[in-house]
Amino acid sequence: MPDFNGRSVLLTGAAGGIGTAIAEAFSSSGARLALVDINDVTDPVDCLPGDHRAWHLDLMDPEAISRTVIEIGDTFGIDVLINNAGLGMAGKAEDQSVEDWDLTHAIFAFECLHVIFPSFMECVLKGWPRQAEDPGGR
Repeated sequence: MPDFNGRSVLLTGAAGGIGTAIAEAFSSSGARLALVDINDVTDPVDCLPGDHRAWHLDLMDPEAISRTVIEIGDTFGIDVLINNAGLGMAGKAEDQSVEDWDLTHAIFAFECLHVIFPSFMECVLKGWPRQAEDPGGR
């Protein structure tokens, strides 16, 4: 993994599984993490070396998303956005209800594209993340 020393990462779905593995990888590469999840994220934050913080967030609440993303930006800045949040459905795909599929896609696509990304862009216009200064990134 490249060196992310001095970079800030906003990671949704950070409370377990793939999210925890992503947090560990970015932490070990020097990133400062804003860990976001509807579940408790204090365990991953406490176990990782470095300057990290957890935010409780329900990705079905657009106003809370906007407030939280802007708060994270004002606190840490955001250089990398990883939308890892999602739902897992047990069983066969054909046995899932339309409501289950709608909720899954709302978490994966709608909230990221229609709420997180615009809030992220609002923060970019405020002068961060550092990509505004370093458009090539690392």
